[in-house]
Amino acid sequence: MLTKDSFKNKKILVMGLGLHGGGVSTAKFFADQGAEVTVTDLKIDDDLAPSLTALKNYKLRYVLGRHDESDFKTADLIIKNPGVPEDSEYLLIAKKHKIPIDTAMGVFLQLCPSHDLIGVTGTKGKSTTASLIYEIIKKTRQNVVIAGNIRISPLAVLDKIDNDTTVVLELSSWNLDDIRHLKISPRIAVITNIYPDHLNRYLTLADYVDSKKGIFKFQTKGNFLILNYDNDTLRSPSFHLGLSHIYWFSKKNQLAHGTFIKDGNIIYNTNGFHHTILNINEVKLKGNHNLENILATISAASIWGAKRTQIAEAVKNFSGIADRLEFLKEAGGVRYFNDTTATTPEAAVTALETLTGPIILIAGGADKNLNYKNLAETIKKRKVKKLILFKGKASSKILKELKQINFPSRLVDKNLTTMTAAFSSALDTAQISDTILLSPGAASFGIFKNEFDRGDQFKKLVSKLKSS
Repeated sequence: MLTKDSFKNKKILVMGLGLHGGGVSTAKFFADQGAEVTVTDLKIDDDLAPSLTALKNYKLRYVLGRHDESDFKTADLIIKNPGVPEDSEYLLIAKKHKIPIDTAMGVFLQLCPSHDLIGVTGTKGKSTTASLIYEIIKKTRQNVVIAGNIRISPLAVLDKIDNDTTVVLELSSWNLDDIRHLKISPRIAVITNIYPDHLNRYLTLADYVDSKKGIFKFQTKGNFLILNYDNDTLRSPSFHLGLSHIYWFSKKNQLAHGTFIKDGNIIYNTNGFHHTILNINEVKLKGNHNLENILATISAASIWGAKRTQIAEAVKNFSGIADRLEFLKEAGGVRYFNDTTATTPEAAVTALETLTGPIILIAGGADKNLNYKNLAETIKKRKVKKLILFKGKASSKILKELKQINFPSRLVDKNLTTMTAAFSSALDTAQISDTILLSPGAASFGIFKNEFDRGDQFKKLVSKLKSS
């Protein structure tokens, strides 16, 4: 059985320090357990400066700008960043030498004393849904934590958890891949939706879908799975063949078990009993996509045992989380929205369909082997006033699709390589009542450190503007 003492005096190799905070928390955790920690990352010191500063008081060994084969042959345990693919040549070296490989999430689940786990995954909406579930449960009890893909390392909150703690985990497909060998699924699992994504890492869409199934694969008869009835993939009869009880949520259909909308009211239905939670006009969050997230949340919180009054109060007061269609300010009559976590074309489409008025869209970047036809059609349909594209393969695909539907090339500024240039281009066009929207629909690598760096740069430029 794994315990914290298992790591004392062991040689732990942390593969991928990164800038999201997960690598920092992982390195701190193992150092605190008395391990000999080596941190290795392909990025150089300058690129990792914030993370290195956060670790300045820890005695660690660093291998930066490269990986050394010898480290992967001699470590007692390798903790890989979720972004590192399984076919990494260095991980293959480790496997050849029978070196154990795990992740922060994997170690957390083996050490976590609580079994009251709520897991949330999905292509879109998982951060918002997980955050709102957490806010609702927090109204019932103080003994609740949130962690995972939401930029909070699970190892950073492990000391706050006892047998009675409720743990809300946002789980990416990569997280689910990495923990499948543990045969652990949360007691309550939520899948917000599934759309094509990460096809630069998965060979097929079916592989990506199978990855998401990991959240319920090991559930038992006493567990619960919450699915989006309006999502074709999730509604497929072959999608769920497990043992858990299924609850649905839907904007369009009334359900026997789950959450839906009737006459403008959000209804939670279980065993034939209708419970009115609140009216949709009381919801602060913008967009139909967030309405889906709220429906999913209400199902999860209700199954967990939250009271209707607590659910309603939390939903009414919840205005969203940073970087997800985040309203920043209005300056000179122009509104600014940061939607940097829109890393798929579907997410950018949602943003365009949610906002009103003339839009200047900052988009594009690196490709994940996704299809941009629908985004291009939405750009034209919404009559985007100006399209500003970062340099990258995703941008090239967007341009190709726009050309097919005769979108005016004079409305496009392309191949930009900095946020400053993109922002200046947007300001050159903006007039009163316009909206400048950062919703890339693409990955950030190549120009930015990550999608959060992209959003932070945008927010910094907006912050310098004088509010209206």
